[in-house]
Amino acid sequence: KSQDKPESNKKSNSSTKYSKYNTPQQTEVPAVPACINFTDEICVTISEIFPDLWKIGQAYFSGELQVKVEAGRQVEYKHMVMSVIEMFCKYVRASIIPSTLDKAERPQFGSLSAPE
Repeated sequence: KSQDKPESNKKSNSSTKYSKYNTPQQTEVPAVPACINFTDEICVTISEIFPDLWKIGQAYFSGELQVKVEAGRQVEYKHMVMSVIEMFCKYVRASIIPSTLDKAERPQFGSLSAPE
């Protein structure tokens, strides 16, 4: 038993003796650019909301809902879905490649990129 103690002390001493050489390297995680955060958030949002919008439209026009189906509403629904997708695409485009926007569109969508 007396021999076990010096060995354990010896191991702990050797680890402390060289511990200054084995310091864990700290790596800095770069900050995520605002345009990437925005694109991620808008993609998550559209992927959560759009399927429900689509399903309720399909249920309405197939007569599954307990309301009277109006034929003229199909055009409105199509326009609503297309405008949601169009705005989503424009915002993603504005955040990732803002230089491709027309000058008239730039103030509407803002800038999430680094200043030029």
